[in-house]
Amino acid sequence: MATSMCATVAENYVRGQQESDLPVIVKAIHTSEIKILDLVENLGQYLTSEDTSTRCRGTRLLSEVLNRLPRDFLNTEEARVLITFYCDRLKDHYSVTPHSLLGLLALSNCANFPKGSEVSMVQAIFKEVHVQSMIQIDRRSVYTIFANFLDFRLDDLKTLGRDFVFGYIQAMDGEKDPRNLTIVFRCIPIIIQNFPVDIFIEELFEVVSCYFPIDFTPPSNDPYGVTREELILALRKCLASIPKFAEFCLPLIMEKLSSDIQSAKVDCFQTLAACSEVYGAEALQDYLPALWTTIRQETYQAFDEDFEQAVLNCLCAIVRTLSNTITDASKSSGPLDEFLDTMLKDCNRHLQEPELKLMWPTGKLLEAAARASDPACCKIINSVLPLMIEQFHKHTQTGQRVTILSISLEFIKVCKDFSFTEDTPSPVLPYKDSLVTIFLSLLSNSESSLRCIGMSGLVGLMSVTGLLTDTEINVVAEHLSNIVLCDQDSKVRKEAVSAMAFMSFEFPAVIKNKSLPLLVKQLKSETSDQGDVVSSSQTTPEFLLSVLAGISTHPDIVETTVQAMLEYLLQLNQGHLGVAVNCLNCINSVVNANVGNSECLQMFHSVILPQILRATVEQSLLEKNEKSILCEDEIVNSIASLCRSISKVLDDRIASALVEDIVSLYLEGNMTKFNLKESGRKFQPLEVSSPCQQSQLVTILTSIVSCVRSSVSIPKVSILLDKLLALSLNSAHQPIYVTSAKCFACIVNKFANGQELDQILEKSSESSWKLLQDEISDQNSSHRHQALTFWLWLTKSLVLRAHPKSTDLSTKLITMFEDTQLGQIAADGFYIILSESIDVLNKETHADIKLMYRQRFFMQTLPRIVQGFDKANTETKPHYLSALSHLLQFIPKQVLLSELPPLMPMLLQSLHCDQSSLYISTSETFYSLILDAPAIISQEVDSLLPQLLRLCSYQQSMKVRIVALKCVGVMTTLPHHAVYPHQKNVLRQLAVALDDKKRLVRKEAVVAREEWFLLGTSKK
Repeated sequence: MATSMCATVAENYVRGQQESDLPVIVKAIHTSEIKILDLVENLGQYLTSEDTSTRCRGTRLLSEVLNRLPRDFLNTEEARVLITFYCDRLKDHYSVTPHSLLGLLALSNCANFPKGSEVSMVQAIFKEVHVQSMIQIDRRSVYTIFANFLDFRLDDLKTLGRDFVFGYIQAMDGEKDPRNLTIVFRCIPIIIQNFPVDIFIEELFEVVSCYFPIDFTPPSNDPYGVTREELILALRKCLASIPKFAEFCLPLIMEKLSSDIQSAKVDCFQTLAACSEVYGAEALQDYLPALWTTIRQETYQAFDEDFEQAVLNCLCAIVRTLSNTITDASKSSGPLDEFLDTMLKDCNRHLQEPELKLMWPTGKLLEAAARASDPACCKIINSVLPLMIEQFHKHTQTGQRVTILSISLEFIKVCKDFSFTEDTPSPVLPYKDSLVTIFLSLLSNSESSLRCIGMSGLVGLMSVTGLLTDTEINVVAEHLSNIVLCDQDSKVRKEAVSAMAFMSFEFPAVIKNKSLPLLVKQLKSETSDQGDVVSSSQTTPEFLLSVLAGISTHPDIVETTVQAMLEYLLQLNQGHLGVAVNCLNCINSVVNANVGNSECLQMFHSVILPQILRATVEQSLLEKNEKSILCEDEIVNSIASLCRSISKVLDDRIASALVEDIVSLYLEGNMTKFNLKESGRKFQPLEVSSPCQQSQLVTILTSIVSCVRSSVSIPKVSILLDKLLALSLNSAHQPIYVTSAKCFACIVNKFANGQELDQILEKSSESSWKLLQDEISDQNSSHRHQALTFWLWLTKSLVLRAHPKSTDLSTKLITMFEDTQLGQIAADGFYIILSESIDVLNKETHADIKLMYRQRFFMQTLPRIVQGFDKANTETKPHYLSALSHLLQFIPKQVLLSELPPLMPMLLQSLHCDQSSLYISTSETFYSLILDAPAIISQEVDSLLPQLLRLCSYQQSMKVRIVALKCVGVMTTLPHHAVYPHQKNVLRQLAVALDDKKRLVRKEAVVAREEWFLLGTSKK
């Protein structure tokens, strides 16, 4: 039955009547209902037909089937028979050849390829196929067959020797298609490395070099993705694949370097850099004078940074190649010395002219050469540094001195890349004393630019390992500390801080012993005994705090700086809120920068966290008239951010201990864990009746509990959740009830599935829903608002984890759109549910977030929103539209486009509501849809365009006008017949926006009007 069915399909295919049934044959073969050789036999009448087109269709059918079968489907014998058949087919009429090549391509990928058959296949192609007379896709088949054999059958293919090289050259000669060239270029290095190419070197180079330099610009709508860079790199690898190409390639490069096209020159320099090491110093010898002249000239004339870098990299590669002729840095090399002598002779005269612009490019040339190797570095440094020191003393103008020292500094930095020993010391060493003297003397110079270069120079010297002695490093630290504390120029102080940051990482003991005591002492002197800030003109507390934060780059330093900043914070009184916030921000920046270090993390959670929690709790227990700066809203939020940064990276063991301690403190007032002294007042922050000073500390509890992993168990979680629920629904302070709701949601999000969770959700949802169902009145509006806030965060926590209960909560939330008091807030709650929260319920805080939760929420709520909108009255319709706009804002385009047509009436209706936020979100949605779904939007142009033009003059909001103008402008991308009838009217109305009082609106109006003026014209 299967055989007869396949026969029918084959007949239909050959006659050209039905091609879509081809998978039927593939399935029958794959399920062993028919064997592949039986198919060949059944196709015999077509494969041997006297009609050429019939033979073509029959061969094509077999080839298509083979290409659809798995690689390992055919056994060795079947593959051998098919290879013999296809190789014989290559002798047939030329129109059969493409279909035969398609079959051979499938067979070349066969996992059970018969040994030795690749030779016969390649020989048949070389003999019977004239590759360059074929179309692109068929030439690609040939190249892919060769590539498959070179990748997987190389050892067997090597038996062809020179015959394969000759055949491949003939096959690729004249190829022009970039898609094929990517395959051809990939194969060339493999052939060169594995086949005897000696007698074909010149021919092989000719067929490859004709493409150099690559001049190819892919079309804007190129579906194949072949880039110019891809071709350049592949061709470069070919040219750099064998030293014997040198005699042909170097003259070609020298010729192409005379081109006026900059991209061609860049390609030449980059290719020469890649080839030089392969070709070797001997091949480069005759071209060195001409190369140096060209490189020098192009560097002096360079006006593009990328071009200049390509030239300098080429010079570095050439010097590195010349350096490879010696193995010991202390010995000389003839070619290298000659080349460097020529360079130094030409460059030194420019280094003596700091007032001219050629000094900088000259320095870059010598620096590039010095980076190439140890010998080059030693020779150039020994020649240049004495000259630069001499020029420094010779010239007294500030600008000239800065230039001289800046160039000298670049040469010093080069030495960092090399390892020097006692036998071969750093070339900077003989000039160290002079340089140290110069740089130190500049630290007291009256010119700020010279003081800055002096510090940069000292950092450069310290970056060379072992160059400065311990005494010199200590002296530098003392000078930097003095500048930070006393210098009156902010730019100089900033440079000093950067230098100290470097030293704190490289020489932490020096900074800890020399600089930190001075900085900490100065910081302490900035506050009086009463906690007042007393700052000098140079060193404000904010500056000193930023300095301590900036130099905290090593664990030894971090411990001291953070402790000092924390002590300073605890001394401040309530009148210096800004300084306290700045101090906490600096501490937080240090924590975030070093929290990945285990040593620092240990100190953060065991020392810093308990101290700041203890101080905060103590101040929360004070009377209202006593100083309690740590209980200010901004400070509490900053402390919570600090706790969050630490808690989210703790391992489960440490996090469990921390959570146990913090929950015990908040539920039971257990102060012993944080060394808190007993007070006359109880610490009960989770009680509704507690003072605000205490209750607001629920923010800190949230920052810790919300950041631990789900594997960390929370003690007495049921009691904790009851307290949080009560606080969320009954607290009179918005920050407290919002934070309590967030904390509750975070715990529920990570709570294990089971009966306990179901009971928690049932109780919390009933309590909050009961409040939401209360009668609408001014007296209970605040309680209803609190209940809705809680409901939103609870819904978000369940939506993220895809809990079944989330459907019920979101459905009830949509019913709240009919509430005239809370309907708009409920609609805006969709933004809370779908947006990523910064502080809680995100990936960083280890929340349980399922894949595609937004898509699921969209599919669950969209039908209910549409249904509710249809039934809603005029007063509540905007609530549904607001929810829809938030919903569409976070949904992937693919999901949105599939659901778009039924939503268009609602989206258009959104533009009739007098609500700025709704206008903005809907207009932004339309902007995306115009670009992504032009066919659908073009049907609504007559309705959409007048509304957008009306919003272009909406005076209540500048943002509305701007986004509306953007939409109007981008509508010109819609099909011409849909927008052209509106051109005159749009231009007339946009002219009004040109006189808008806001510059940004006028700017957008000009762009939109230009688009409509050019409507119908061809724009490049």
